Amino acid sequence: MKTPILAADGDVTTTRILEQTAGVLDAGGLAAFPTETVYGLAARADRPEALGKLRQVKQRPADKPYTLHLSDKHNVLRFAPAISLPDRQLLRRAWPGPLTAVFTLTSE
Repeated sequence: MKTPILAADGDVTTTRILEQTAGVLDAGGLAAFPTETVYGLAARADRPEALGKLRQVKQRPADKPYTLHLSDKHNVLRFAPAISLPDRQLLRRAWPGPLTAVFTLTSE
């Protein structure tokens, strides 16, 4: 299968690119994207097969965790339900904002 490359070049709108990328991720695929400093490689955290592909492509050891990006702060409990009450209160006050929280995930 040829890897599609999607670029906002006037022929394809940004919304369409995001929809196509979401479809790839929903199907268990991977997506690469530029950040300010490096290219990122993404998979859905709730898809074990996608995480397996990501681990294989990156040749990443099983004990090295990934960064989890959430669309909504309330989704954190879906992946890390054992967050203590003080930690939940901190997240409620600080998110959205420049705070990184480190948790053990339950779905990997």
